[in-house]
Amino acid sequence: MKKILITIFLLIPCIALRSQDAKDYFSILGGGGVHNLKYSFQESSNHFQGSAGYLLNVNYSHFLNSNWGISTGIGASTYSGHSILNFTSKNMETDFENDSYEFRAKFQNWEEKQYGLFWEIPLTLQFRQRLSNKDHLLLGLGGKISSPFKTTYKVTGGEITTTGYYSQWNVEFSNLPQYGFTTISNRPKGDLTMKTSYALTVDLGTLHQLNNHIGIYLGGYLNYGLNNILLKENKLIYESNGNYNGVLSSSQVNDVKQFAYGVKVGVYFALGKKKKNSDQILSEQPPRKVKNISDQNNKLTQASNQSIDSIENESSTENNKPLKTKGKNDRNKDNTPSLIQEKIKIVSDQQSNSGTDSIQLKRYSVVIGSFIYKTNALKLKSKMENEGYKIVLALNEQQMFRVIIATFDKVEDAVKECRRIRNKYTPQFYDIWILKKINN
Repeated sequence: MKKILITIFLLIPCIALRSQDAKDYFSILGGGGVHNLKYSFQESSNHFQGSAGYLLNVNYSHFLNSNWGISTGIGASTYSGHSILNFTSKNMETDFENDSYEFRAKFQNWEEKQYGLFWEIPLTLQFRQRLSNKDHLLLGLGGKISSPFKTTYKVTGGEITTTGYYSQWNVEFSNLPQYGFTTISNRPKGDLTMKTSYALTVDLGTLHQLNNHIGIYLGGYLNYGLNNILLKENKLIYESNGNYNGVLSSSQVNDVKQFAYGVKVGVYFALGKKKKNSDQILSEQPPRKVKNISDQNNKLTQASNQSIDSIENESSTENNKPLKTKGKNDRNKDNTPSLIQEKIKIVSDQQSNSGTDSIQLKRYSVVIGSFIYKTNALKLKSKMENEGYKIVLALNEQQMFRVIIATFDKVEDAVKECRRIRNKYTPQFYDIWILKKINN
């Protein structure tokens, strides 16, 4: 394809120079405007917007009479797309223990930009109309073939939080990087593969004659892509194995088309030997002046599931009261307890005679409260001990006190206890969660 384009580029001026009259023109045009890779998402919460693009064209025009002609050439244009994602993708996967689960990827202000450089070959029908002795109106209408030369994507902002939902236990795992459940905030980039575009093109402008051989062009253009240039791939934007495929390589986008509009300027050169009374676009003069100029014819451009339920609102410590849990509107609507992995150590309670601080925590523990201040944690501990529970107080690496009401070896047992406590004490402990202990 590149060899064909280069050959056409070299032949255009050669063909033009063979012309024996001033009905042939060579032009160099450049410009810019809004150049979109226009697409839409399956998810309504997402959107796209384009940005500035540029073009550069070298054209050859031949006029059949004083008004009508044809034009072709070669050029290059840039196009771009800009998407911001705020949705959660879901896909069924199987873990290393052969258990099926739903892989969830939550995109939060995930911003990706796409760029494309395309070679272009236009073919247009041109119409010209004299406005004055030195000015003409030019209208071009036709088609354009655009072949991708370099197309890429780049992520510029946002984050992705991945979790795994096991329906058989009705539990959602997160903050487990070794299993692929984590928060991604890096900025991947890569190449895209697109197809050749076929577009309608319209140009409208004016040509002002500087002398018998050179004119300045100023006008506007509109390109409208007719076909889908996306190579459809049934992939996730972000996969459970850590692969990032990009927006335009995913199943979220079905159709991509080019759309551009803007302004361009350039220079037209009259080619060949001029004749008297010819229909030249650059040197056309009233009949009485043709004789005076005929002797001059030889001169010549793109936290982890909200850290699993934002355990505490740390701003509410006034009057030494326990921190507030989430409000009613923030509760987990599907009744699924959240899980977080932490390193913790048991805290000794000198005020308690129950001896429960010596209990060894198992792998999964049910947390009913979290506090910045130990005194607040002790109050809740004492209250629940009075109701017959064996409460354990633990401290994590961020110096938050976790009040643990039960501990288990199996996650399904912890889930059942969460639901039982939640139902019994609703709404007091509606936001209890499961802590997975990391061995020190």
